[in-house]
Amino acid sequence: MGNKNRMRGTGARRLSARVRPCLLPLGLLVLLLVSWSCNGTGPAGRNAGNGGETGAQAGHDEQVEVPVQAGQPSPSDGKGTASLDAAGPAVAGSPGTWTITYTAAGEGIAEGGGVVLQVSPFWQWSAPQDRFPEYPGYTTVSCSDPGVRLELSTGQHPFMVARVRDKALAAGETIRFVYGDTGGGTAPGGAAIADRYAEHGENFFIKVDGDGDEYFAPIAEHPAVDVAAGPPAGFFVTAESWVEKGGTVRITASALDRVWNRAAQYQGRVALELPPGLELVSGPQGPFTSEEGGAREFTLRATAEGLYHVIARDPEGRLGEGRSNTIFCGEMLNEYNLYWGDLHGHSRLSDGSGSPEDYYAYARDVAGLHVSVLTDHDGHGILPLDVTPALFEQIRQTTETFNEPGRFVTFPGYEWTSWTYGHKHVLFRNPGEAEIFSFRDEDNDEPEELWASLQGKMAMTLSHHVGGGPIACDWEHHDPERERLVEIASIHGISEFYGGPRSVYRPVEGAFAQDALARGYRLGMIGSGDSHNSHPGTRDVSAATHGLAGIYATGLTREEIWEALYSRRVFATAGQRIVVNFLVNGEMMGGEIAVSDPSEPRLIMGLAVGTAGVESIEVLKNNQVMYAERGGGELLKRFAAVDETPAQDGDYYYLRVTLVDGEQAWSSPVWVSVTTVSSGSASG
Repeated sequence: MGNKNRMRGTGARRLSARVRPCLLPLGLLVLLLVSWSCNGTGPAGRNAGNGGETGAQAGHDEQVEVPVQAGQPSPSDGKGTASLDAAGPAVAGSPGTWTITYTAAGEGIAEGGGVVLQVSPFWQWSAPQDRFPEYPGYTTVSCSDPGVRLELSTGQHPFMVARVRDKALAAGETIRFVYGDTGGGTAPGGAAIADRYAEHGENFFIKVDGDGDEYFAPIAEHPAVDVAAGPPAGFFVTAESWVEKGGTVRITASALDRVWNRAAQYQGRVALELPPGLELVSGPQGPFTSEEGGAREFTLRATAEGLYHVIARDPEGRLGEGRSNTIFCGEMLNEYNLYWGDLHGHSRLSDGSGSPEDYYAYARDVAGLHVSVLTDHDGHGILPLDVTPALFEQIRQTTETFNEPGRFVTFPGYEWTSWTYGHKHVLFRNPGEAEIFSFRDEDNDEPEELWASLQGKMAMTLSHHVGGGPIACDWEHHDPERERLVEIASIHGISEFYGGPRSVYRPVEGAFAQDALARGYRLGMIGSGDSHNSHPGTRDVSAATHGLAGIYATGLTREEIWEALYSRRVFATAGQRIVVNFLVNGEMMGGEIAVSDPSEPRLIMGLAVGTAGVESIEVLKNNQVMYAERGGGELLKRFAAVDETPAQDGDYYYLRVTLVDGEQAWSSPVWVSVTTVSSGSASG
C-alpha cells in the first residue's frame, strides 16, 4: 500500500485504504458500525468481551476510522445455516421478538470460536444486549449441547458475539438467539424495536469463526424478516407537471404511514376531487386490492388550459387528505416533454433501508417518478458491493426488471466514495457495461482513476453535496466528457453558493457549484435525494431539503433520457416539483449560443410554475444576479429580459426561482461562445 497523503483543498484526513465510513443523512441518527460492516473481515476486536471499542462510533456526518482485522478465513469459517422463527412481519418502529437459530455444519465450531448475530446498524433497530431485561433489545442465547458454555459479548454496535467455551460445538448442534426476549411477556420492555422503514427481506446477519482465530465470515444465506408499514395515516398524491390541452396526465395516490412508508395493507377507498378542466380517463374506483399495495394510478385529461391540483380523500374520513403538485396546462416554449427523476439513492445493500425492489417500486408507484437510479455505495455496508459481486448483480438485474420504456426508465449505477476528493455517483447507459470500480489502496483513489475505468463505456459521473458535508468536492479534478452534471440539492442541503440559504452543512469555500462554473466547467444542475430510507422522489421527514431533477427529453426511453442528461437539458429543485423553463436566444438550458457580434443584445426568457406562489425569479450571469422580478406570489410566472452588455466568450446565464415558502429551483446554464468572422473576401 502506498503512503501518499494528497489532501488538495478538502480539509479531510486520510482514512485507512481498505475501509471507508458509512454515512447517514443529516439529522437522522448516530451511526453505529462494527469493523466487519465495512471491510467484511470480522465483527469484533480483541476487546469485545469487556465492551471495548471494536470499530468506531461517530456522528452521521463524521469520518471514522475502522481498524482492519488481520488474518484470512479458514475453511471452517462461515459454515452453517440459520433460520428465523417469526409469526409474521415486523411492524416499522414497533416492538417485537425474533428467534434466530444457528445450526453448525462441517467441522462445527472449535472451542474459542463463535457466532455473531448482527442486526442492521441503520434506522433504529435495537442493539442486542444481555444485561437489562427491561430495556429494548434484551437477548438471551442458549445452546443445544449442555456441555458447551457460551460467553457473550457486546460492544457499542448492534451485534452480539456468542463464543464457544469448554468444548467444541459439533455439527448439527444449535445456538439459539432470542432477540427482544420479553420472558413470555413478563418483561415487555425487553422487546426489540424494528426498523422505522418498511421493507422486504431485512436480514439478521450471521457470521461464524470456526477455528477460534477471531476471523468471523458470513454464512451463505442469512435469515430475513419483512418489515410492514405502520397504520395508514394519509394520502400522498403526485401528478405529471405539464400537459397540453387535450392531453393526458398520470397521477398516483398512495396511502402512507406517518413516516411515509407505503401502507401496502390499506384496502379502503380513495376519492379524487377534480377541478373543472380535468376529467378522469381511467383508474380503479373500488377499494384498494392487496395487489395494489396501497398505491393506485389514474389517468386524467386536460380539457382547458390552466393550473390545477388534485385532492385525494378517504370517503370514510379516517385518513388525511393529499394534494397534488401543480399541473400546468399551457404553452411550455419548447418541443420537449418534462420528466421527473431522482438519480441518487441507497438501499440496505449499502447504508440504507429496503431492497432494490422496494426502492424502484416506491419511485414508480408512490413518488410517480419517470426516471430513477439506485446508487448504492461501492465499499460500505454489512456486505460491501465491491467485495460481494452477487449483490451488485442483484441491483443490476432489478434495475433491468423495472425499466419500462414509455413509463419508467432506470439506469444501473453506484456511488464511488472518496474521502479526499468527494463522492460521485456513476451512471451507465448500457447495463452490460456496469461494474464497480473502487479503490482498495492509496495508489488509485483519484477521480482520474475512476474516469480511466470508464473508458470505452457510456457512463457519467455526478458529484454531490459538493459544497460541504459529509465531504466537499475537490474541483481541481474534472473530466468534461464524464462530468456533465452536478447535484446541487439533496438531503444534505443546497450547494449552489457559499453562504446560501439551507446550505449543505460544514460548508467549504471554493467547493460549491458556482465555484465550478466560475472555473469554466460546463455543468448542468440537478437535484436528487441521496435518500437512505428507500423513499426516492419524496422528502425525508427528517431532512430540511431533498432534491429532484427535471428532465426535458423527446421521450421516455433510456436513449432519450440519456441524451437529455448528456446535453444538460435539466434543472434542479430542492424537493418540490417546481417547473422551470429557461432559454437564451431561443437556446434551451444546458446549451450554447454562438455570438458573432458581441454588441448584439441577448434575449432571455422563461417561466416558473410553483408548488406555492413564486416569490422571486432571478437571472444570474456569471454567478451575479443581473435581472430579478420579486413579489406577486402567482403560481405561474413568465418573464423576458434583455442583456445589452457586450458579450464575452464563456459568459453563462442560469435561472434561480424562489417560492413564498422558501422552496427553490435552478435551471442549468446557457453558455456564450463568441465567434470571430474574417474580414477578408471569400475568394481570397
